[in-house]
Parts: sequence; structure tokens; C-alpha cells
Amino acid sequence: MDRTKILDKAKETLDIEIEGLQKIRDELGDDFCKVVEACEQTLREGGKLVLTGIGKSAHISRKIAASLMSTGSPAAFLYPVESMHGDLGMLSMNDLIIAVSYSGETNELLTALPFMKNLGHKILAVTGNPDSRLGKMSDYILPMKIQKEACPYNLAPTTSTTALLALGDALTLVLMHLHSFSKLDYGRLHPSGAIGRSLTFKAKDIMHTYPTAPVIKDSHWRDREDVIDVLLKSQSPILIVEDKGEYIELHKAEEFTRNGEWNEAGKKVLTVFEDVLAVEVLEAMNAEKTDCAVILSKEKTFAGVIFRDDLKSFKL
Repeated sequence: MDRTKILDKAKETLDIEIEGLQKIRDELGDDFCKVVEACEQTLREGGKLVLTGIGKSAHISRKIAASLMSTGSPAAFLYPVESMHGDLGMLSMNDLIIAVSYSGETNELLTALPFMKNLGHKILAVTGNPDSRLGKMSDYILPMKIQKEACPYNLAPTTSTTALLALGDALTLVLMHLHSFSKLDYGRLHPSGAIGRSLTFKAKDIMHTYPTAPVIKDSHWRDREDVIDVLLKSQSPILIVEDKGEYIELHKAEEFTRNGEWNEAGKKVLTVFEDVLAVEVLEAMNAEKTDCAVILSKEKTFAGVIFRDDLKSFKL
């Protein structure tokens, strides 16, 4: 197959799936709104959204459950076969079962659902066949009928799984909006990622603290013995010069020579408060073209120091 034919086939696949998504979008209506209301009520009553399905539907359902959880909507995935061997124990009162099957005739799923209903759980069917056995045993139905799969034999789940994934995203983001889920909320649920760190880490979480503050009065900062005394007691790599309660200059300890002189002039001090986000400290450093920031407490006293390399290590 030459390059042109390869690209043509790839584009044909995408075109079919795009057409399927467009159809799903155009047919969104009252059914989707009812589904959102059912999910919202479930979450409001302390329940979670439990997705279940077999095969490719199971893979997509796991992703939908993960997206819901990461955006503030408690969710889980329950494998139908395992549910028949003890995993029904993961269900809690008020949970809503979201059963996914494009045909609506998946035997393993249909075998497990009656036992979930017997426990008092309502069923929300996501299917391309509302008249199927799944549709008939469900309390809510979200139809997702597509014209055809991208598979040339109209067999391999392709357009249908893409549509399911997109519908899951739509449901996730609508619920996210209804819950007023904020960027800060997102960061709290993703503390180990770069996004989470940038939204949650504060200056006080990263700053270096020292036994004593590396601060010296303006009238003393050129006194060799006073400078050495402050540096030794603070064990700090920098010295901050204070004048009338304001930090006016910052010097690197390594620039202080044996004869009591400084190799270069002090730099203007960049000060930020300890509750400022670390990513904002980095932005301030970039704006001021400096590699160090002095961190202040709420009382405007010295709290610590952050160096640019510290922020790099956290990949902000």
C-alpha cells in the first residue's frame, strides 16, 4: 500500500468517526438532561456513579470513571463478571449503575444487572439500542445510536467507542460545571503532577529555612565581623541587608572575600509572602530577572528563601 492510500484510509476512518460524533451531538436532548439530573441527585445524596461494561465498553467505561473521579464526581468501575463473585460489595447505598453496551444484549452484563437492582440500585443504560433487553430493564436511557462503525466490516467497535468516550467527557464536564469544580480543586486531586504542583504548592512548602534569619542592618553590613557572625549563625548562602524595616539588598555569601569586601554590588531583594503559589514565585523571578526570592511571613518578617533551582526541581 503506497503512502497516499495509507493516508486516505486513515482520513476515511476519522471522517466516519467525526460523522458519528456529529450525529450524537445533534441528537442530544431531554434524555441527556435526565441523565445529568439522575447523576447529580446520586452525588447529592452521597452515592457514586458506578460504570460497568464488557469488552471495549469496559475499557472506555474505566476511563470515564477515572475522568469523573478526577473532576470531583465520585465514581468507580465494576466489572460485571467479578461483581457476581463478591465485587457487588463495593456498591454503597444510593449508587447509580451506569451500564454500557452498544448492542444492549451483552449477556455477562445482563446477567449481573438484576442482582444490582435487587440491592436497590437504579440502572442508567448507555446504548445504541434503547429497545434492547438492557434498555427495558433500565430506569434511565442515554441513547447513542451511530450510523456505522469505521471498521470496513461494521464489526470492530470504533465509531461507537469514540462516541461513548465523547459522551462520557460531556457528562463529566457538565457535572464539573454544576459542582463549580475549580482549578484549585483540580490541583488538590492531582498533587503529584506538574499541574497539581503549580496549583497547590506554596512558597512555604518549598522555601529554605535557617537557624536564624540571614539579615543584617544597613549600618553594619560592611563590617567584616558582623557579616561573618550573621552568616555563621544563619548558615545561609545569602545575606539580606535591612534598612528601616525594609529589605533593600541581597548578597551571596560566596561573594564575600577574606578581606571583608564584596566582589559585586548587592541585588534588589525580591520579596513574596509565604502563602503565594510557588509558580507565582517563579513568575516574579522571571519578571525581576533574579534567581532568588525572600519569603515573608504574614507578619512581614523573614520566613525563608527560595532559589530558582528549587522551582526547577519541582518542574513548575
